[in-house]
Amino acid sequence: MSVYEGTETYDARIIAQRRQTGLAIGNAQASFQGLLREPKMHPELVEPSMTLLVYLGRFTSAITVLAAHLEHFRLTVPLPELATFVSQISLVLEQLADAVEQEIIPPPLPDLEAMLRRIQPHLQALRTARISELEIDSPGERLRQRGNTPIRQAVIDYSILDLEIDQIVRRLLAMHSAIVRLKLAANI
Repeated sequence: MSVYEGTETYDARIIAQRRQTGLAIGNAQASFQGLLREPKMHPELVEPSMTLLVYLGRFTSAITVLAAHLEHFRLTVPLPELATFVSQISLVLEQLADAVEQEIIPPPLPDLEAMLRRIQPHLQALRTARISELEIDSPGERLRQRGNTPIRQAVIDYSILDLEIDQIVRRLLAMHSAIVRLKLAANI
């Protein structure tokens, strides 16, 4: 995300990290399958555990898409509010990891939807500016665009990010909920 923020440059090592994360999730899923065969496995732990594992994989997929897009990212315009969003997401991830490690209920989530609502107007403004760059030759004729403009590149840069930050929020909400339900079920 620091590349999207403009504070670092693309580093191909992120792909290696993606592989390590995929292996860790695969190992966790295999371990969970083994636990399911245990006679002492409490049934109320199954659904939240499965949900957490599924959404960890989906969260990783969203991050992978963003990482793959970095090869084509040109940072034409820094995106306001992205640093705040990244900071909030990082904090939530740390809190979720701590909650799992310490076997406690994680703190309530900040209003991530509100954070998305602060980013989205900037993305919409880029799209609107790009539309104004497009011209119609004459009624009934084809659409013509003005070359590779900075606005066009900004729309390309942030179109994937726009989709994936929404998915990141949805997946974090599901993971948080699963961890809360796991802890509550473990206390029964």
